[in-house]
Amino acid sequence: TLASATHSFTATDTVAGVTSSASTALSVTVDTHVPLAPTIASFSTDSGIVGDHITNDNTPMLTGTAEANSTVKVYDGAMLLGSTAANGSGAWTYTTAVLTDGVHNLTATDADAAGTTSAASTPLSLTIDTTAPIAPSITSDVIVNTNEVALTGAAEANSTVNLYDGGILLGSATANGSGAWNFTTAALGSGVHSLTATGSDAAGNTSTASIVLAVTVNTAVTVIESFGSTS
Repeated sequence: TLASATHSFTATDTVAGVTSSASTALSVTVDTHVPLAPTIASFSTDSGIVGDHITNDNTPMLTGTAEANSTVKVYDGAMLLGSTAANGSGAWTYTTAVLTDGVHNLTATDADAAGTTSAASTPLSLTIDTTAPIAPSITSDVIVNTNEVALTGAAEANSTVNLYDGGILLGSATANGSGAWNFTTAALGSGVHSLTATGSDAAGNTSTASIVLAVTVNTAVTVIESFGSTS
């Protein structure tokens, strides 16, 4: 058994008591060191809500650290996705092929020049969601305070509903677990307003717009005066 180090092997040949000169040296490096498990530090693009590990990017780029100049293999569960090389500082990046919508548990292993492979990294759980929500609906409207409109509707559960007056964003509301939402506009000017809504999910996918709801606001107030007679 040889120690982990560089060894220089030579040979001599003895015939009838006469020994040759040594052969040219053969340099062999023995490396039984097992690399530390690499890390998957981050991914991009983290669309929608940052940090929730839900993205609509189905070819995410992974970044991490490993032993310098080693080969990093990336897996989705037990399936090998591909490999990449760590640089002299141990940094590496890898962009996946297209991943299907759903949950993916990504890990990495690290192999050094001797072919010794590390244990797997801590898994990175990543949910791919490229499906846009269905268009929300505005189910009712009530004019309050003369020129404010209280809206209610339905959308994808827990989605963000953005309300528009034509092309102007009025604000947003969050649909509850059943998909119900409500929103009261700020004061609107007199005239006809074309109100629509779109829905965005946690991955940042945005639906088409709802059917237009036309609302007429009339801020004119008629003052009625009564005149009494004196005797």
